[in-house]
Amino acid sequence: MSISMMRIKAIFLEEIFLTKRSLEVIVDIIIFPLFNVILFGFISIFLQQKSSAATAQGLLMGSILWEMFRISQYTVSVSVLWEIWAKNLSNIFVSPLSDVELLTAYSISALFKSILMITLFSLVGYYIFHFSIFTIGTLNLVLGFINLFWFGVSLGIFLLGLIFRYGTRIQAVTWGIVFLLQPLTASFFPVTVLPKFMQYASYSLPPTYVFEAARFGLSTGQTHWDYHWIAALLNIVYFFLFFALFRKLMNGAKRTGQFAKSE
Repeated sequence: MSISMMRIKAIFLEEIFLTKRSLEVIVDIIIFPLFNVILFGFISIFLQQKSSAATAQGLLMGSILWEMFRISQYTVSVSVLWEIWAKNLSNIFVSPLSDVELLTAYSISALFKSILMITLFSLVGYYIFHFSIFTIGTLNLVLGFINLFWFGVSLGIFLLGLIFRYGTRIQAVTWGIVFLLQPLTASFFPVTVLPKFMQYASYSLPPTYVFEAARFGLSTGQTHWDYHWIAALLNIVYFFLFFALFRKLMNGAKRTGQFAKSE
């Protein structure tokens, strides 16, 4: 079956309309992240007074970049829960909509929201805390955004498969898993702060290299190409792994009739 842009557009528009009219989504992707950035902004001011400006800026930078990853993962994995709660999941898959079209629509929605939110958080950082995210370098920012968004979508696809296969009983994982990964990605501190055994796990995750590259750019103004390339290569591996797992979980859901059970 060929991919239909009309079907992708339909799911994307549904996402936009749902976001505009859902207080829960607005709180999750705008209010909470905004207050998180503001909180770390005030912490960075305190640290700047007590220690160094670089440490403070690194903390605020980490909070802004972290939200790029979290929002893209959240959008892809949580969107389908609204279909389940609205008892609309079966209706979607009765249509000719394919798995790829669904994932494409969710990914476009995630990209749209991520760009919008990073713009908002950057403006807050600049006008309230006098920190420009472009201090890390434009190339670092663009490449970092691509890699963080890519991994966020890949992880979201895997979590989407888990929801399809096991239903809402594992829905807490879709919100909680990113916070389990947060210490390992070294978003607020260098990897060297972690115990040695945790550093190995940290270096297996693409976001780690993005945050390390951002800190390198913040202190030197240069682009650490090696880190960005490693992040991209790991993203390729994770994307195909998570997509394969998604397909396996999706087939399992169809085989067991989990779609009907979820509603």
